[in-house]
Amino acid sequence: PGIVFEDFVIMGSTPGENEGAAPGHIRAFDTRTGELKWVFHTIPHPGEFGYDTWPPDAYKTAGAANNWGGMSVDEKRGLVFVPTGSPVYDFYGANRKGMNLFSDCLLALDARTGKRVWHFQTTHHDLWDYDLPSQPTLGTITRNGKKVDIVIQASKQGFVFVFNRETGEPIWPIEERPVAQTTVPGEQTWPTQPFPTLPEPVARQKLTLNDISPLLGPEEYKAARERFALARNDGLYTPPAIESSVQEPGVNGGTLYGGGAFDAETGIYYIPSHSQPSLIKLNAVAVGGRGGAAPNPLARGRQLYQTMCMTCHGLTGRGETEVMTALLSAAAATTAAKAGGAETPNLQSVTERLDLAAFSAQIRQGKGRMAPFDTTALADADLPLVYDFLKQVKNEQPVTINPANITAEDLRFRTGFNWFRDSDAILPAVVPPWGQLTAIDLNTGSTLWKRLLGNEEPDLAGNDFPTGNKYVKGGPAVTAGGLIFQAGAADNKLRAFDKKTGDLLWEYTLPFSALHTPAVYEVNGKQYIVICAFGARRNPGVNDAVIAFALPD
Repeated sequence: PGIVFEDFVIMGSTPGENEGAAPGHIRAFDTRTGELKWVFHTIPHPGEFGYDTWPPDAYKTAGAANNWGGMSVDEKRGLVFVPTGSPVYDFYGANRKGMNLFSDCLLALDARTGKRVWHFQTTHHDLWDYDLPSQPTLGTITRNGKKVDIVIQASKQGFVFVFNRETGEPIWPIEERPVAQTTVPGEQTWPTQPFPTLPEPVARQKLTLNDISPLLGPEEYKAARERFALARNDGLYTPPAIESSVQEPGVNGGTLYGGGAFDAETGIYYIPSHSQPSLIKLNAVAVGGRGGAAPNPLARGRQLYQTMCMTCHGLTGRGETEVMTALLSAAAATTAAKAGGAETPNLQSVTERLDLAAFSAQIRQGKGRMAPFDTTALADADLPLVYDFLKQVKNEQPVTINPANITAEDLRFRTGFNWFRDSDAILPAVVPPWGQLTAIDLNTGSTLWKRLLGNEEPDLAGNDFPTGNKYVKGGPAVTAGGLIFQAGAADNKLRAFDKKTGDLLWEYTLPFSALHTPAVYEVNGKQYIVICAFGARRNPGVNDAVIAFALPD
């Protein structure tokens, strides 16, 4: 969503996850006339700050580095705070060597002119899809006896970054620490990444073999340990690898788009998080030219699919996303996927549902999260090749390509959003707790308490682990009455916690999931809490609901 400041509406965008995506420039429009007032280039143009953090002329071809998680405005200072996402392609950046400003940045822009006031990059040369996923939170704390206006940014890595709102100076030191380096041909990882010294991370950032969950059952447990043992595992920022690599937090965090809530009375920040690790395995893809030219139409269809579609739909087209698999049982997930009800639909039967004409029209028009693909991304002659490849995608296996036969310009590596779960894509393969709510005193940087977010998983009753929810998206709302209202978990519950102790005081089962942040408002002296609960997007034929609560008269 955009944000309004004076007579400006300031907008981000969702350009897509694959090569060919548009740049994620920030734009401001006049709310009265619609006139474009300013543009901030998140992929800098020649002569602009940050241009040298990309290869020359990258602004002509590089994409994303967009704001999709929302913005915040300091009206007094005329500043808009803009968190940005990763550049494309998410997991392989050989064509974008460098730090890649202003991807993965918290930007402070002059809201009237779009000029950069300050910035901080939270991930250099992102290869993990570590977008900044939520709007920043504004607050005021007490440091050394003085009031300091701050901006808070949670990250998928489980970090909470805290800055002086006016200067961009970190409230606590942020250290550049060496991280593991890539072994993938053509890639060039950045040697260091920023680590806040305070607050402590709110999510798990490293896994060992002992973290594989026995809740999976004997056969799944054994298989998960074998998969884990074969993967590269060097802690946070382990680079994607051909043999596979461990990513914790995974591509969905950590924290997600709900962000946190700041209590103006106490200076305490409340932030939900979850543990959803990924196993990222890169597959070689030849992208045309000389020795890398696809030898036949089916291979060309595979190449196009792996380049343009595999990131979201996966190597074999299953397409079940974290949202669907977290919300539904295994049987319901399978039913919804076959019906095309997933956020990222299953493509294994798409050629049975759609003929070539309907398939081509959908690609050109876009649908749901999928942006339209024009002829510069997929030529008309390419569409039948992708369609024919999808007829057998469920049997697809990684293709072995001999790099000796092709040039570096012809070779790319691609993968999907590969979560580390059981074979039904339901249970995380790691030990709980999976979802939790953390309270942090930002006057001191200290963690006050952590509470399980969500009920015990019903199918796992009697186990020795406090599980909590497998997935947490929405954020909290804190009230002057001493309560935290939190939905956003996978069990359809809206909950109220005591803001001082974290004790659960009340919960209500909504008719559908509510992966959103509650809103608090007042009418005629009466306070209301409202939440959006959705059913239709996951279950065709089911309605959505907007539900409000208030104390009785």
